[in-house]
Amino acid sequence: MLKYVPIVGWAWIFAEVIFLERNWQKDKEAITKAMQNLGNFPIPIWILLFCEGTRFTKEKHKASLEYAKSKGLPQLKYHLLPRSKGFVLSAEGFKGKIQVIYDCVIGFDKDGPAPTIMNMVHGVPLQAEMHIRRIPLEDVPTTTEEECSQWLYRMYEHKDKIYGKFLETGHFDGYPVKLSRRYNSLIVTMLWSLLLVVPLVSYLIRILSCGSPYVILVVIAIMTALMLGIRLMISVSEIDHSSAYGVKEVSNNHTKKEE
Repeated sequence: MLKYVPIVGWAWIFAEVIFLERNWQKDKEAITKAMQNLGNFPIPIWILLFCEGTRFTKEKHKASLEYAKSKGLPQLKYHLLPRSKGFVLSAEGFKGKIQVIYDCVIGFDKDGPAPTIMNMVHGVPLQAEMHIRRIPLEDVPTTTEEECSQWLYRMYEHKDKIYGKFLETGHFDGYPVKLSRRYNSLIVTMLWSLLLVVPLVSYLIRILSCGSPYVILVVIAIMTALMLGIRLMISVSEIDHSSAYGVKEVSNNHTKKEE
């Protein structure tokens, strides 16, 4: 569903993001195929890998802690336990093709507006800090799946400590670099707005001012349906509407144990 979220989802489609189904057999084929295509890409590439696999909620965090405790794995305070299969497959497949991993942790001002798609659409200014750590891919052990998985768990323990420090102080440790405003992006957006939005608005104004009552009602109905559809698609990105992925798996494991 995330591919249909306005702005972000559409951008992911055009950027050829790999959308997974949370079914390992299908996802393994999708990741392997993507690695084959990207490995021979003629220009440098970036791959964004979200190892937690789902959004953070209190219920999912509780389920993650229960699972980690039952398996003797790290119990993370601010992250969900990472899903290691996709990472292991990627680390093995991209060695020699991708040189480094950039481990990123993002922190938003806890007293500021929430970082939601709706706030972005409304133009609400958001401020955030990002902690970036450069790790050569050659330093990641890939001899066995277990070895690579344990390395990933240790990395997330480190991420958890970094984010905990951010919550205490409001800033990440390290050498700060403040990014300047990207006016090129603003200019491109304004040009596309002039080319697409202005003619459309002009056309709608002509219809509403000169069209028959029936045509006007049809146009209003279509615009209302479009706005409601976009709002519905945006709601998919909200935490309250996230899937039960992560919680359901732990519940199923407990059910099997009771049986």
